[in-house]
Amino acid sequence: MEALIKQAQAATDELLEKDEDELFERLAVNLRAIAQEPAQSGKFELNASLDVEKLGPLDGLADLGKRYFQNVEAQIHSVVCGAADSQTRAQLANSFGLGREAVAATIAALLVSQVGFAPAVAAVLGTLTIRIFFDPAHKTMCEKWSERIEGMKRA
Repeated sequence: MEALIKQAQAATDELLEKDEDELFERLAVNLRAIAQEPAQSGKFELNASLDVEKLGPLDGLADLGKRYFQNVEAQIHSVVCGAADSQTRAQLANSFGLGREAVAATIAALLVSQVGFAPAVAAVLGTLTIRIFFDPAHKTMCEKWSERIEGMKRA
């Protein structure tokens, strides 16, 4: 599993720099690319020379990615929040201590190994999970904590 996480890390690190709409677009592009070139399905990062124009109309890519994410969101939730075996729970818990990059890579690797997503799709799904759920939760936690500290200063 560690080797799979390491492979996912390069892809998710690059993806974490993108905003949510760019991630949904990338998800749609990766899905289309794999449909047209199934040999690409085993890679976390698709061939850089892939001609996106050949994948069909580019209008509405973000919407296609959003719809796909909504269709598989329950599966992602099951892996992240319902990890049944202790090894999976430990891997996830350990990754949270290492930051969002490690969490995204771990989620991507788990989606490949436990659900069977293509690596290039799993990398985007793991990153979207961090962008949509982890980042806002972290921000809220820090805001609440700051309020607590300010309250203690006034007391």
